Amino acid sequence: MHLIFYFRGRHELFNTIGSHSDHKHDQYDFAVQDGKVIWYHHQENDKEVFNMVTLPVIPARNWTHLAVTYDASTMLAKVYVNGILVKQKSASGDLSQDWGHFAGIGRHFYEGTYLSGLIDEFIIFNYCLSDSEIKYLAQGRCSKK
Repeated sequence: MHLIFYFRGRHELFNTIGSHSDHKHDQYDFAVQDGKVIWYHHQENDKEVFNMVTLPVIPARNWTHLAVTYDASTMLAKVYVNGILVKQKSASGDLSQDWGHFAGIGRHFYEGTYLSGLIDEFIIFNYCLSDSEIKYLAQGRCSKK
């Protein structure tokens, strides 16, 4: 996704809550807070698959390409900024398929936080992208604006 924020604070990118899960809190949460990328996931049974927060890597007032991945075969969650891997973390488990209660782009259900900025593209793939695919997407029309 290509995005731009105009000020610091929390900017919600993607959030889901299941409808038939053992819990009613976040399953997927993808956000930027004060330039730090937040990327975590809990399964339907509330087991944490991964939970990561980067150092401040997203500048304010600049178009930035941001991508996150999870590969269940290698058990790695990753965060990329402008096509460059900035953090990866070991993980464990499969991804939840239950988004029945809430799935939102730019809004967090419980916290009431929203995206305050712009997103040019938001794409969810049904497989884990490779490093080269992430680099290719990062070279899209928003780069170097």
